[in-house]
Amino acid sequence: MAFASFVSPRCDAGQSALPGGKADDASETPLVVARREAFEEVGLPLPDYESYRPPSISKTGTENGVVTQETKHSPPTPGLPFPFSIEHLCQFPTHLARTELGVRPCVALLRTDPTLHVSDGHGERTRSQAEAIDVESMLMPRLDAKEVAAVYTAPLSGFLSREKPNMEDGEESSHHWYSGTWVSFHDTSFRMHSFYVPAARRRVLAQSSAQPPANEQNGSPNQEPLVFRVFGLTARILVDCARLAYAKEPDFEHNGHFGDEELLGRRMVEWEEEEQRKDQRSGTKATLGEKL
Repeated sequence: MAFASFVSPRCDAGQSALPGGKADDASETPLVVARREAFEEVGLPLPDYESYRPPSISKTGTENGVVTQETKHSPPTPGLPFPFSIEHLCQFPTHLARTELGVRPCVALLRTDPTLHVSDGHGERTRSQAEAIDVESMLMPRLDAKEVAAVYTAPLSGFLSREKPNMEDGEESSHHWYSGTWVSFHDTSFRMHSFYVPAARRRVLAQSSAQPPANEQNGSPNQEPLVFRVFGLTARILVDCARLAYAKEPDFEHNGHFGDEELLGRRMVEWEEEEQRKDQRSGTKATLGEKL
C-alpha cells in the first residue's frame, strides 16, 4: 500500500503540509529541492549537497500533462541505511497557490530493495529480511522543532474516496473523512478538498525527540485519535497523485486538469502588464517633477 507523509507546521497549528520549500538558486532541480527540504524538515537522510544528483533517466514522456520518467536502477541513495532506496517517479505540472507561489510537486518512492545484499557485521542479510523491514519503524524521522510539530502518514488511496479508508493500524474516529466546496480563483473554479485524517498516537512523531506529544503519551486507549486536517493545495496535489497512481477518478467532484500551467501563464502576462503600468506611472511622475 502506498502512503503519503505529512508534516504539521508549527506556524499553522492543526494544519498539514507536504515537506517542501524554495530553491536556493536557479541551478537546483525540483527533485533536489524536494530532497533537501525533506532532509531539513523530517531528517530523511541526504547525501552531500554538492555530490547529489538526480537518478539517470532512460526514458521520459507525458501522460495527462504529467511528466513521467523511467529511471535506471541504481544503488540506494547514499546516506540511507540498508536496504532503503529512493526512486524518483515523476513531477507534476506547476500548481499556483492562493499566495501566488508556484509549486512543483515531486513524487518519489521510499522503498526497501531486496535485490541488494550487503554485510551488516553479522553476515549477509537475505532477501526475505529486507522485504520484512518496515520503513516507519526503522527509518525514524528527525523533526526540525522550529518548523515541524509532528509527522504522520495516511493511505494514498484514501484521497480518492469520500468514505473513510481502512487505516493500517485499525485507528477509528467519529469525525467524517471528507468535505469539499467549489471556490473561484482568478476566474477559475477550483474544488477545495478537506480530508480529516485520524492518526494513531503511537504513529505520530512529534517535536525533535520524535516522540508522541507529552499530553498524549499516557492517554486512555479508548480516547479519540488525533485528527489532522489535510486541505487546500496539499489536498489537491494528493488527489491528483492518487488519480495518476491508481488510474482512477475520485468519487467526489474535482478538477479534471493536472496543475495550473494555463492559469500561471495568464497570470505571468498580467504581472508583466502590471509592472509596465507601474513603470509608466513612475515615468509620468518623474516627468511632472522635472516640469515643476
